Amino acid sequence: MDERARFKVKEKVQNVGWVYAMSNKDLPPDTYKIGSTYGIPEERAEELTGTGHLNPFKIVCKTK
Repeated sequence: MDERARFKVKEKVQNVGWVYAMSNKDLPPDTYKIGSTYGIPEERAEELTGTGHLNPFKIVCKTK
């Protein structure tokens, strides 16, 4: 298991995650995707990019 995977498992066991807001040029103005993840928000943005959106998601804010 690589270090990134161990970090995710540790965070999930401790029930510590991130809440984030993302923007995307494909969304209407002032519209954001809000979600949560046990992983790294930037990785989540990469996962969502390409799911019917031509432009990448950008993290606007995040908090643990």
